[in-house]
Parts: sequence; structure tokens; C-alpha cells
Amino acid sequence: MEECQRPAASTPLQAKCRVLLVDDCPDTVRLLQAYLADPGIALTVARNGREGIEAFKRAALPFNLVFMDMEMPVLDGYAATTEIRRWETENRLPRTPVAALTAISDVTAARRILAAGCALHLTKPILRQTLLQVVRQYGAPRMPAPELLADFIVTCRSELMCLMDALEEGDLASIARTGRRLRSSGMDCGLSAICEIGASLEQAPNLAAAQYGMEKLRCCLSILDDSRFHGGPEAAVSGSRESIETQVIRDLLPEYIASMLEKIKQMVLASQRGDYGKIKTIANQLKGTGNAFGLPTVSDAGTAIRSASEAADDLAVARHLSNLSGFLGSFAPTAPEKPSPGAAR
Repeated sequence: MEECQRPAASTPLQAKCRVLLVDDCPDTVRLLQAYLADPGIALTVARNGREGIEAFKRAALPFNLVFMDMEMPVLDGYAATTEIRRWETENRLPRTPVAALTAISDVTAARRILAAGCALHLTKPILRQTLLQVVRQYGAPRMPAPELLADFIVTCRSELMCLMDALEEGDLASIARTGRRLRSSGMDCGLSAICEIGASLEQAPNLAAAQYGMEKLRCCLSILDDSRFHGGPEAAVSGSRESIETQVIRDLLPEYIASMLEKIKQMVLASQRGDYGKIKTIANQLKGTGNAFGLPTVSDAGTAIRSASEAADDLAVARHLSNLSGFLGSFAPTAPEKPSPGAAR
């Protein structure tokens, strides 16, 4: 079992950059999942602030970064971030970077976001390039100069061979000496994860603990060899931002249109019940996702429907819903069709 002590959020290295996404809007989640679909990123999704807190606390390995929507049901992002900070303080853990996701960009909102404990404020719609830049800056380790890193990897591989021989011979004294060298060389290169592994090997009470430390070293070396983690700012992005985002949006658009048409039905039913809170919640989702999918008309409709619901103006709500339904209806041929009963035969 791995120790419960959490490494610093900026500390390298783990097998993947572990990212927690907390957002209640399925359409936003699908888009961000597609943008963050990278072999170097392990993504966990929570649907509201309460689920986000539980996922954060239960994680077997600590998250390197949290993307937190600020407007959610059950528990919003402000309260969730505050609770995460309280839990970290009580358990004497370092602060994991939290990036706020919101469609609001005014100064008052930004101050409230930072006061809740967020490290930065991202305004929707968010570009794929922006997400990956945040992952690199806050979730990925800072690497030494390439020439120093190359020499360091060679040294670590040599030390790994020494560890394997010492483990085979059951020589804890040799393991401790190797750990001491790793701790020193890791400190020289500024790689705190190697320092921690070296220290654990130096103090390993038995061969099982030493074996665990050796496996962690092997994992770190495999990541150090991965160019995504020590390349330039463009290293994690394959292809141009425009081509990748266009492809992602094109693939997800039919499902998004179908989702929006379903949300219109939900708002019509909510309007009949006088449930303006429900209308406002869905309108916020339209506002936050429309621009992200290249449909500013949907975002504008979300803003208008929200204002009409706040004024309890049934006629205005109905008018905006009708206009939006007509606009989305023009995309109907691209929406996914349900197979006929005989199609599956």
C-alpha cells in the first residue's frame, strides 16, 4: 500500500498527470474530456461540488490539478474549493491548484473565486490549447535543462541497476547508499520526487519497502523519458489547435444539438410548472456551452432565457425557446438517429 502522505502538487512525477474535472453540465464535460484526451492525462469527472470533494478526498493518488465549475447544484464550486482547502489544512497537505471554470468574467467574480482558494480563473468558452497550457503549468513538473536531464536519466538508470542487484542479494546497506546518491543527485537537478524516492530507499526498513521504492523510481524514469513532460510549450499539442478543436467539435456537435433540443423540452415543461429556477439552471448551461461549440446563438439565447426567467416573463421565455428551437432544428439532419427495430437484425 502506498503511503498516505501527499506529495506537493508541483512535485514530479507520477505515471500520469491526474486531473479532477468538476462540472454539472454533460455537454461541457464531453467537450473537455475530448480536449484532455491525452495519454499523459488521467481524468476523473465529478458532477457537482459534493462529488468533487469526495473524489478529491478518496483519491488513492493525489490529483495534480482540479478544474472546478463555479455554478453547480447540490454544492457550488466556491463552497467545494473552500472545503478542499480546509481539508488540506487540517491534514497538513500542500495546496492542489484549482482552476475555476465560469462564464462570468467581471472583477467581482474574479475576486470571489480567488478568495475561495482557486489558483486561477478560466472564462468559458475555453480553448483546448488553454487547458493544456494550464495542465503543463500547474499539473506537470518543471524540468531541468535538457542536457542536465539527459545526464541525470543515465545516472538514474545506472542506480536502478545497482538497486536491482542489491535487492537480489538482500543487501539493505547497498540500497541505503544508492538511495543517498539518488537523494543528492535529485536535489542537484531540482527533481524533488527523486529526492523523496532516494530518502525512502535510504531509510527502507526491509526489502519490501525497498522494492516499492525501486518501482517508483522505474515509474519516474519512464515519465522522464517521455518528451511531453520536458518539451517546449507545443510539445503536448499534436497538430494545430484549430484543426484539433474543429475535429472535436464536429464529432460532438450532433450529440450536442440533440442535448440542446432535449433541454428546450425540459424548459418548456418547467415553464408550465412555473419552475423558473429550473429554467435558469438550464439557461446557464446553454450560455456556457454555446460559444464552446461554435454556436454563439445558443449562448445568446441562454442569456436571454435566463433574464426572462428571472423576471418571471412567461411570454419572453416562450418566445426565446421557440426561436432557439427553430435555430437548432436546422441542424436536425446531423443529429443522431435512433435505429429502427429491424436495423439491429
